Amino acid sequence: MHPITILEVPYHLGLRGVATGAGPGRILAAGADRVLAYRGVPAQVQHIDLRDKTCEGIDAIVDLGRQVRVAVREARQQEVLPVILAGNCITSIGILAGLEPGETGVIWLDAHPDFHTPQTSISGNIEGMSLATVAGHCHEDLRGRIGFSSPIPEHYIALITPRDVEDGERERLDSSRISIVPPEVPLSYDSAAEQIYLHIDLDVLALEEGPGVAYRAGGGLPVESACALVRHIMATKPVAAVALTNYRPDLDEQDKMLNAALKLLKAIAS
Repeated sequence: MHPITILEVPYHLGLRGVATGAGPGRILAAGADRVLAYRGVPAQVQHIDLRDKTCEGIDAIVDLGRQVRVAVREARQQEVLPVILAGNCITSIGILAGLEPGETGVIWLDAHPDFHTPQTSISGNIEGMSLATVAGHCHEDLRGRIGFSSPIPEHYIALITPRDVEDGERERLDSSRISIVPPEVPLSYDSAAEQIYLHIDLDVLALEEGPGVAYRAGGGLPVESACALVRHIMATKPVAAVALTNYRPDLDEQDKMLNAALKLLKAIAS
């Protein structure tokens, strides 16, 4: 186990504390720093907030992404593992920018591929384009403004069996070099990348065990299976950063998803 620092990014597409933006704070309040303690000392917490309180939309995403980039880079320089509690998957751009330079692979646990582009997306939701942006397929200006200069090569990306895939995404995935990997231990994915970014969207979990997410999909991984997979990845891959995203406390009346999130954090720290 390595010492860990928590980066709290309490935003939903640039809006503070709204919908999934309320998730990071709720997980922190439940004791995430103690779950991620190192040698009995709670994890340090860094709160990411907008520098320019007047900006919104893409400008707010850029503002937050730049700060995440700096915080991740500083954590790695101090040989500390950054664990990012974020509202949205789009935060991955800032995280990966912070891991530059160096060859980085991505393991993406998500019910959705997030592999749309503006040409295939029906909703136009930028969060559904997160992985496509990371891979360099769209939103080049956004990546550039945040400071993410080298998109991740497709063959360095593994998607853990997404189960809610729209037609446009499916065609794009089928023609890509991204690996679609079953959630089994040992994980059937290997990469020449020198470091790994582990991305966990909580909607990867079985809906009945974790209802508190923004975009619900039937099926999914049982919590204990997801934890076993995360422990395996942490033990066998050179993980340089981890993100936990997409928790909506207002849809989690019985705290099922909150408890699942804490279990996943414990698996990260194992």
